[in-house]
Amino acid sequence: MEGIFFHTQVESPYGPRRLRNSGVFRYKPVSERFDVFASYAFWNPWGQVFDHWGQSIILDASSHDYFHMDILSANFVYPKKKRNKHDVLSFAPRDLGPGAGIDIVRNRHFPDQDQGKFLANQLSGDFRGIRWFEIAEEGTTYTLSRQTPEFLVSDDPFFRPLAMAFGPDGALYVADFYSPLIENTSQPKRKYGRDHLHGRIWRISYPERPLLTPPRITGQPSPVLLDLLKAYENTTRHLARRELQERDPEEVIPHLKKWTADLDSENPEFERHLLEALWLYQGLEVIESDLLHRLLKAEDHRARASATRVLRFWQNRIDNSIDLLRELVEDRHPRVRLQAVLACGFNSSDQAANVAIRATKHPMDAGMRHALDDTMDYFDRIKTVATK
Repeated sequence: MEGIFFHTQVESPYGPRRLRNSGVFRYKPVSERFDVFASYAFWNPWGQVFDHWGQSIILDASSHDYFHMDILSANFVYPKKKRNKHDVLSFAPRDLGPGAGIDIVRNRHFPDQDQGKFLANQLSGDFRGIRWFEIAEEGTTYTLSRQTPEFLVSDDPFFRPLAMAFGPDGALYVADFYSPLIENTSQPKRKYGRDHLHGRIWRISYPERPLLTPPRITGQPSPVLLDLLKAYENTTRHLARRELQERDPEEVIPHLKKWTADLDSENPEFERHLLEALWLYQGLEVIESDLLHRLLKAEDHRARASATRVLRFWQNRIDNSIDLLRELVEDRHPRVRLQAVLACGFNSSDQAANVAIRATKHPMDAGMRHALDDTMDYFDRIKTVATK
């Protein structure tokens, strides 16, 4: 991620990648593909979290605004004209001070009633600490309900929480910059009080519940790691998936096929487990169209939306992808339609623009309008470039 006022050009095996005035990059270690994933006029993005369905939230630290990142991830032609739309795209409450670092509670060490809550640091202003919220989907974005008392409060004026993460033991670890000054632009660089020597890491656990036993990841057999993809904790699944993605696909794929075939279709988590398999195929750079088609027809809209996001990157190697998008852009759920609109902007068919427009036959919230506007802007600009 990078903030406003930066102009970046990165040489990659697939050519130069350019970004101006903030956005989010995406890097795939296996293929070494480096791309701009989201191009938006953030002031200072400083926090990102993925939920267990692959949906991502990103924080703009300076304004303390939250966004569903997918609504910002349309294709674009550099240099992109940007406009800050925080007033309609952010789902953050209006009375928050600058913050850095977000997360979602999903680990069995914390109480059952706290699972799924959204955590957000605030490092200056009248409040310093961690706020937390009940979070719920609403159209293409979210709504928040503030929880009281606050998760963490400090009256130390130098307390500056700027990152957090759940460890494999289930405890929450919070990085505290601990400095009299935090802002780089409002004070001279040599102003007394800039502390480059001190900082603290806080560890927050719940005494009434046992800590988790950290799973063994490195060097474990592939079948063992595949079973860890069923784990409740996001951290465990992420580490297991990363270990598998770094292995030879010819060694992993036979085990993955068996693991997928043996999944219990009666398990409430069945479709999410199938999605884990799809993500692993994607990470290994192996196209698995049968599994993709299966998940595009899933009952849970989150599975369909996540599969449509995979289709965005696979579509040029999938037969009749434009026909799939024509159906998905009129899905019964807005999050699936959102992903289909975004995928149209990456489709090489001359029908893609007309398919994306079909989304307007359905209710359009601010997130959907932004994604469609960016997608259509991409088509307009490549048409302009082609005629020059």
